[in-house]
Amino acid sequence: MFFIFLAFRLRKSISSNRVYQSQVTKLVHIVLKHLARQAHDHPREPWIAIAHLRDQVLQHEFNTERRRKLWDGVQKIVEMNSNVRAGEREISGEVMRTWTWIGGRVALGGKEGEGEVGVGFDNDNDVGGGSRERWTEYPRVIA
Repeated sequence: MFFIFLAFRLRKSISSNRVYQSQVTKLVHIVLKHLARQAHDHPREPWIAIAHLRDQVLQHEFNTERRRKLWDGVQKIVEMNSNVRAGEREISGEVMRTWTWIGGRVALGGKEGEGEVGVGFDNDNDVGGGSRERWTEYPRVIA
């Protein structure tokens, strides 16, 4: 009986970890899309405050522990990305940690040169509230 319970718990743990990794991956792509769009749309202020980005991306996740765990995973991956520079800036009189996209212009879809800045999702809903985003293609960096 104990082994059956142990096997069930192990299976549930593996399944939960897969779901977590999938959600973190989706969130990382959303964050990179936001960073690339910010750099393209606002070249004089290409950075985004990490706290603001977190609150925007996780706006549908209300469980604080789950939110923290998801964001820790996202932050770890994004800060290792060589296309993103982390730093601190004063925003509205408050010093905040920021991320800046430094990886060049990112284009997707459409014909060459008319792609949208960002990364490709079928819709623009954020993860958390059960949205069904599907990754369509990897970004191409245009020099």
